[in-house]
Amino acid sequence: MVTLELPNFAIAIINQVTLVYKHNMKCWYTLLLIVITGSSVFGGTTGKLSGTVFSQDSNEPLAGVNILIVGTPLGTITSTYGDFMILNVPPGTYTLRFSYIGYETVNLTGNIVRSDQTTSIDIMPLIASLILFSLINIDPTLNLS
Repeated sequence: MVTLELPNFAIAIINQVTLVYKHNMKCWYTLLLIVITGSSVFGGTTGKLSGTVFSQDSNEPLAGVNILIVGTPLGTITSTYGDFMILNVPPGTYTLRFSYIGYETVNLTGNIVRSDQTTSIDIMPLIASLILFSLINIDPTLNLS
């Protein structure tokens, strides 16, 4: 059996490479730890509102309903299936205003939005507005002067 002895300078180089490798691994682990903890600290500062809007008369979903968070510039319209979603809503309690042509405007108060959570509004029935017409007959033979 042959034993190979390394010169002292080779052993010194191997030791130095091992120290550099260990140091680099510590840097990588430290960087990984910073990224993981940093993402949990800065994640989830807003919430979202979602739901579906139905007609109370026909129980059909309503497409194109305007939805506004009162007091903010945030809002949306419903999809063809009556669904809506408002993203990036700061945490708080809000009033939602639902408006649609031919239907009564509805204000829904007390909607609580929490960070990194979805507040669901499952069913919001809108009631068709009654529009009354009055016919006026004018007699052409009547002299109004």
